[in-house]
Amino acid sequence: MAGVSPEPDLPPKTLSGQMNDSKTVPSLAIAASLGLSTARDQPTGPAGVDALPSTTPQVHRGRVSYSSFSCLRTKPGRADSPPTTSHSCSDKLAVWSLLGPQGALLSQLGIQRIPIDALVIGGVPQEHRERVGEEAGRAVGGRLEAWARSVGLGQNAFTPPLIHFTDRAFEHGREAVAADEGCDVSEVASCSESLSYVADLGGDEREAVEIINNGIRHGAPSRRQHPTRPLPPKARSRLCKLSLFERFVLVRQLANDPLTASDSSSAPLTTYYACKHAQLSPTLSQTDPEPGERYQALKTKLRMPDSGPFGGWLVSGGPWESFDSHGDVNDSKML
Repeated sequence: MAGVSPEPDLPPKTLSGQMNDSKTVPSLAIAASLGLSTARDQPTGPAGVDALPSTTPQVHRGRVSYSSFSCLRTKPGRADSPPTTSHSCSDKLAVWSLLGPQGALLSQLGIQRIPIDALVIGGVPQEHRERVGEEAGRAVGGRLEAWARSVGLGQNAFTPPLIHFTDRAFEHGREAVAADEGCDVSEVASCSESLSYVADLGGDEREAVEIINNGIRHGAPSRRQHPTRPLPPKARSRLCKLSLFERFVLVRQLANDPLTASDSSSAPLTTYYACKHAQLSPTLSQTDPEPGERYQALKTKLRMPDSGPFGGWLVSGGPWESFDSHGDVNDSKML
């Protein structure tokens, strides 16, 4: 983690302003997840929609109320940028420090929580490090420590990441590039693309880097074969939910798991949402199916509207994740 820039690593999910029918959006909690609101402290909503209880944690747009501690925020920080339902990097890091960055699908494969022991921050002058260290430590996990202890998590189960600093300059940072090129820092422009880099992905170095533009691979056609069909594999990013779900299903099939196995070219038997929340049978290398159950139980407590510190978290939910590994959506599968 070099620097303290709040810029996102990937293009966040842009809000849609079209879904404003109160019949399809029964509550502001759901409305927020669909992009109708990104600030839970605003009592107004679509016609006929009730405001959330005042006890629900607030979600602020970008840098609104910037001096407020421990509130949830959405990207991007700039007020003149299009709003999104993607949470800030610090919010995500806080969740990962508690639950682990492995996510729900890997947990369902038996992967235990992967702890984040420390974060290294660069570009911070010596005189500011004490203050920045306290603020960063609170943001990426410290704000959850008291709650974690209250629900029975000991230090072995959760300890906020340590914050370290480095004097080493980021070789692709503005200052380093300006020094190498012999120009002023103001003349250095940030890269406008989002990059996915996997160092050991096969023998072809070109495959290690994926350029992502507006959520799809750079240069790929955005036209779909049919409005209800997903983008073809060569067009979608390897980081999208459908691509990750394909890999998950492949692993489960190799383990002869009945939940995802399919004896023909037909669609698998379940959906992305169902697999994340299912109580799966163990794989060949897994004798204890509990990691997935523990992950979901703790995540549910964390997001509990009345008692969880992240009760205002914006989620996609079943209606937006009920697709199979072919990208097909079936209303009967929507939970």
